[in-house]
This record gives sequence, C-alpha cells and structure tokens, in this order.
Amino acid sequence: MNNKNIFYNNIKNLLKADIKQEYTKENIEEILKSKNNIAYFLENYVKVRHLDSKQLIPFKLYDFQKRFIECICNNNRVLGSISRQAGKTVGISGFILHTAVFTSNQNIGIVANRGNTARKILKDIKNMYKSLPLFLQPGIEIWDKTSITLGNGTQIQTDNTCADSFTGESLNLLVCDEVAKIERNLFEDFYDSAMPTVSSSKTAKIIMFSTSKGLNHWFKLFTEAKQGLNDFVTFEIKWNDVPGRDEKFREQIISTFGESHWRQEYLCEFLGSSDSLISMSKLQSMPHQKPLETRFDNKFKIY
Repeated sequence: MNNKNIFYNNIKNLLKADIKQEYTKENIEEILKSKNNIAYFLENYVKVRHLDSKQLIPFKLYDFQKRFIECICNNNRVLGSISRQAGKTVGISGFILHTAVFTSNQNIGIVANRGNTARKILKDIKNMYKSLPLFLQPGIEIWDKTSITLGNGTQIQTDNTCADSFTGESLNLLVCDEVAKIERNLFEDFYDSAMPTVSSSKTAKIIMFSTSKGLNHWFKLFTEAKQGLNDFVTFEIKWNDVPGRDEKFREQIISTFGESHWRQEYLCEFLGSSDSLISMSKLQSMPHQKPLETRFDNKFKIY
C-alpha cells in the first residue's frame, strides 16, 4: 500500500475510507482474534492516556472492567452502578470502539447529563482509534467533535439528553452516562423518545451507568431492575474493586469531601434529604410498583 494520500485530512495514522489494503496471513489472524475476543483486542492493540503522566500506555483491563464488558456483551439492557473514578468511561469507550471497528452499519448514540461528558467519551474513543495499526482500521469518512463515521458504515454520534435526542434514528447501541445527574423531567422525556429507537431491533443494546444522587429516577430504574420489574440487568462496581484503594484512600476522601460525598460517590448509596419525614431506610425498602392506570399525560397515577 502506497503511503501517499492514504491518511484522512493528512492526520498521521488515521486511514481514509475506501483505501484498499493488502493483508498478510498474520494480519488476518490478528483481525479474527481481535474480533472474537474484545479483551485481546483492547490489551494488544489499544492505548489509553495515563491519568498522571498523560502518556499513551497499553490498555490493561482490570478484572471488574472485564466483568463489566462481559456483562454488556451478554445482555442487551444493562444498568451499571459504578463508583467514581473507577475507569467506567475508558471501559465503555473500549467496548464502543470494538463494536464500531468490527461490526458494519451500526448506529451508535452517546448521551450524558451534559453534552461535554458525552463528547469526552467520543474523544476517548477517537484517541483509542488513532492508536490502532492501519490493518485494523476500517477507515474514516467523518471525523468531527460530535460524531465519526467509519468506512464500514458504522457511525458514532453524541447528542444532548432531551426529548429530541436522536430523533428519527434507529440505534443499534445507546449509551447513557451519569443518568442520576440528568434532570428528572429531561430524562423521562429522553427515555420515552429514545426507547423506540432501540426497541425495533432484537439485538440493539441500551447501556446506562451512573453514580447515585438521591432517591430519584436512577434509584427507581435501578431498584426496579434488581427486583425484576423491568428488562434491565444490573452491574455494580464498588470503590475497593479498583486496585490500590485502601483505608488510607477512604479516609482521605472523607476528610476532604465529607461522609455523605463518600457514601454517594464511592459507595453508590442512594441518599435522600436528611430532612425527610420518613426514615431513609424505610424509603429505600419500599418497592416501586407500576401503576394500574395513568391519566393526564402521566401526571396522575392509580395504584
């Protein structure tokens, strides 16, 4: 393959779409290994930025990241309750990258509590993609701040969390980050509009994950899933699942941010207002039930 004019917008190591490649026997073997084993692909061909040095380093999956990715691979509806700074973003970015590279004509949507958060996930995916050898790249057609389109027809796009998110789109994979921090009315509008975009396909996936924030819509969705009242399976990553976190780490977080911050952000506990008339333990023990009937645009519910 002639290296002249093969790169997208002259960006080094970013192959243009429709560039014909010649594959060696070893290339083909590695493509098949990577396609069939996501952990092999990530650990052998993907690089990520080190948190402190900012240098690119090989992507070495923690055990809990492997279990989380396996859960996503085996289920189409997943809710992840995940401790802060546990590597969830890089883990889900790796999963999206693998899906995009090895599955043609996929429509992947990413939303979050803020547009910047969704674009941060896309940026991580783009950085991972640029670390791939050329023989693993399907090529680039579109490469901008809010979306990318690959030569295999797969596109990844970000959007704001609202009723108009991905309007008219049929998504194969929907990823929603920091669900608990999305305003409840915005999430409900988004959920009602986004669900049909994936429900039309038996293989489409919805992955939502978050830390906790009170007894809100995320608490409802997550506890209903644990009780078998909806179609989601749950996955939890606790603070001490992350290697290197010990009692010294816990004490440092608590001394800096307080006990409530620790319990909510790192233990993923669903904390409510301290002024609540009903005790928090009682509120958390009350099961969610689906109403027998709703009226007035879902504002009046009969149980």
